[in-house]
Amino acid sequence: MCFSGCFYVLCRRICTVICKGNENYLQSVIFVMLKPDVDIHSRVRCACEVFYLYLRLKSVRMKVAIIMGSTSDLEIMSQAINVLEGLGVEVVKRVISAHRTPDLMCEFAKSAKSEGIGVIIAGAGGAAHVAGVVAGMTTVPVIGVPIQTKALGGMDSLLSIVQMPAGIPVATMAINGAKNAGLFAAQILALTDAELSARLDQFRKEQTQKVLDAVI
Repeated sequence: MCFSGCFYVLCRRICTVICKGNENYLQSVIFVMLKPDVDIHSRVRCACEVFYLYLRLKSVRMKVAIIMGSTSDLEIMSQAINVLEGLGVEVVKRVISAHRTPDLMCEFAKSAKSEGIGVIIAGAGGAAHVAGVVAGMTTVPVIGVPIQTKALGGMDSLLSIVQMPAGIPVATMAINGAKNAGLFAAQILALTDAELSARLDQFRKEQTQKVLDAVI
């Protein structure tokens, strides 16, 4: 294979990794760059276009949406908010009830992916259907947080969220487990975000050191 062919294959593979969803466009731009009859100005313009797209896509950071069925859930769900913001993750916060605002929930779920939301954390108590209903309308990963209730201690919330039918998964945390929900969401995003991954590693190290430094 000639140099141009090797260079094209290499660029194509790099673009597939860093620019998912734009591979065909980049393929056409790179093809123009490598054509022997293309003038130097067109080559430079194409190269700048590829570089600009790379920088734009690299700068995009997925957000985490934290939704809850009621404002009374905020005390618990703020644990997830604090963890994510501490790790530098942008958080979208909404109060959406599966029963009282079903149209709003439908609109939110169906637009989540286009709004740049990479993970949804849904907290609710009692007949806790927020997580399951949202999960049924989007392929964005959904994490459920059962909120403790006075009547049944949160077991009603837990069972409402965890017993999802096959084909519509919800990653369910412990009762009031919003902190772990935040960390789990961050770990999902960190798979494609090296900087966030490094911050998570540092978080783990500091957490371990606190235990080692503990004095009784």
